Amino acid sequence: MVKRQNADSITLDNLPAEMIRATVSYAEFQAMLVGELLTKLGHVKPDNKTPVTLFSAATLLELGATLHLLVWREHGIIEYLAGVPGVDNAIEVSISRVCDELNGSSRTIDQMSDLPKTVFGIWLDQCSWTSRQQMGVDMVLRSDARKSFVEELAKLLWKNRDAIYNSEVTHDET
Repeated sequence: MVKRQNADSITLDNLPAEMIRATVSYAEFQAMLVGELLTKLGHVKPDNKTPVTLFSAATLLELGATLHLLVWREHGIIEYLAGVPGVDNAIEVSISRVCDELNGSSRTIDQMSDLPKTVFGIWLDQCSWTSRQQMGVDMVLRSDARKSFVEELAKLLWKNRDAIYNSEVTHDET
């Protein structure tokens, strides 16, 4: 888990490069989800990706977070994540926000809910930062599973230490 400093003191200079790359990938994934949905709903022209309807950044970010929750639920990993907000409630709120904007009520980033920040925090703290690029899915990293895996691996290696050592000696001698 990455320890985060006071929000006022975080700059790109004091963040690990891996975290920055992972965050870019995370944002691209959510933007792709939102773009596909808005295209299917007719709010973006599929031929040239020109928006037919303009939505505020707040609504787009909340919609991205909601769609990411849906992906987690669809892939069955949501139950392994701690602190996940209610998916059905997020869907209702997102639909309401989109309808409000279609009726002319736009919001600023300051009026955005905590959903995007919450979903990003869950992803940042509990998921593999590179699994989406490498395998096309988010992978949940559970600390208790890692500890037991390392313990079991250590037991297996210790139990078979003679065979491993003899194999290395034989291999080196040939």
